[in-house]
Amino acid sequence: MMRIALRYEDNVFRRRNEELVFDPNALYWDGWRTDCKYQKIFNTGLPLPFTNVFVKRWIGAQAPAHRLMSDIQGKVLPGTPRVLGVGQEGADWFYVTELLPDEYILLGQLLERPHAKFITVKLMRRILEATASCFQAIGRNEHVYTDYCSHNLMVNPLTDDTKLIDLDSAWSYQHLIQRQGKPDHTFTPQYWYLWTDFILLKYPGAVIPDHMAMAVVLAVAGVWASAEACEMRERECGFASQALFRSVSPGREADLTCCGFAERDPGPARRTVPGRRKAIPSPWRSKHPASARTWLTPRGGR
Repeated sequence: MMRIALRYEDNVFRRRNEELVFDPNALYWDGWRTDCKYQKIFNTGLPLPFTNVFVKRWIGAQAPAHRLMSDIQGKVLPGTPRVLGVGQEGADWFYVTELLPDEYILLGQLLERPHAKFITVKLMRRILEATASCFQAIGRNEHVYTDYCSHNLMVNPLTDDTKLIDLDSAWSYQHLIQRQGKPDHTFTPQYWYLWTDFILLKYPGAVIPDHMAMAVVLAVAGVWASAEACEMRERECGFASQALFRSVSPGREADLTCCGFAERDPGPARRTVPGRRKAIPSPWRSKHPASARTWLTPRGGR
């Protein structure tokens, strides 16, 4: 049996501390990766908010975001479930987070439903807001989110509330700089496209982690703002990010100079993607949520 100290802090429960006791070898651990597995534990016997938890097990090593997970234990971070506890058993490390209610479903699963009619402009905005706020929060702890995809977004179709999961896979700023800003094989970096194929090529060796996070949000905004619901899954690829450059309105290029975008290819205000007859409007005019836009605008404002 192993024991993990749990912590929860907010205005309702104030500061609560409990201890989770369970046998990790008695659980069936799910997950396709060999280096980490996960499991949901229901009815822990502990009071709320520790009754149901989600446990991620990293085999033989700490999670990439071990320091982040330890520092934010018990605290609220916008756009992501709360980390409740961190523990070790042998060579394995365990990370306990809030288990979201059953109403929350993986966005990837929802997109596989016919027509995906639940996808609305409101939901798109909530996804962008959750993404930007979560990236900001972990950025204050000097980390960047890595594995951004539809299978790491949990959505409540009834309220449009959105949460990013897999926070334990985030990278520290130091690790990103050591890798010269380049992703590795542990995740699919489809939304890193603006960062890897434009910023790093234009400014090799100048790795600024905040700009990497901004580039991901820009890529997400460009893809989601210009895609119909039934095509969103298809458009999680590079050409959609290329179209983002050409969707920037003339006169607004300064909004992107913080990432070195403007000189690259500002392009015309509208451009039609090959194979599609519908033009893609600029996400900066009306589609981009105010919270994310404020964060993405360079210091000093424009």
